[in-house]
Amino acid sequence: MKGWNSLGEKFGNYKGIGIFASKTFFHKAGVTIQLKSEIIDSMRSAKNTDLLALYNVDTKSTGSMKLMLSPQVNYSFGKLTVFGLYELPLYENVRGTQVVTGTQFTVGISYRFFTTKNPVCDDALFKYQCPMHCEGSGSNQPGKCPVCGMELKKVN
Repeated sequence: MKGWNSLGEKFGNYKGIGIFASKTFFHKAGVTIQLKSEIIDSMRSAKNTDLLALYNVDTKSTGSMKLMLSPQVNYSFGKLTVFGLYELPLYENVRGTQVVTGTQFTVGISYRFFTTKNPVCDDALFKYQCPMHCEGSGSNQPGKCPVCGMELKKVN
């Protein structure tokens, strides 16, 4: 009885998809917008198991389809990132009587333990550099530093 728990229940299959776009500013701040959808199939019970009588679970009131919009902002301090996420339901179709999602606001922190600098991104390899030597400012084209906004100077 693969997929069934010891109470004779099989929770609905879950399918989800998300499409997102993000933009980073000054190598530290970022914004992301995500459109995500999820489909949860109805719960089923094993033969000779009445979930409504035993556990007060009405299988006709399980399963849903949702479409949500989720904007996110984040800011990084080295390996530590602080983020905030707002989840706004655009469409919800639930079967029977259920509590719906509503809006959610999440804040959190993330720490990357095993990240290392990429040696290929060494600014000394580029023809133009920021006079303030900002990290990640090297370029092979003249322009402005993406971190501080100063004009890049040609390296001799």
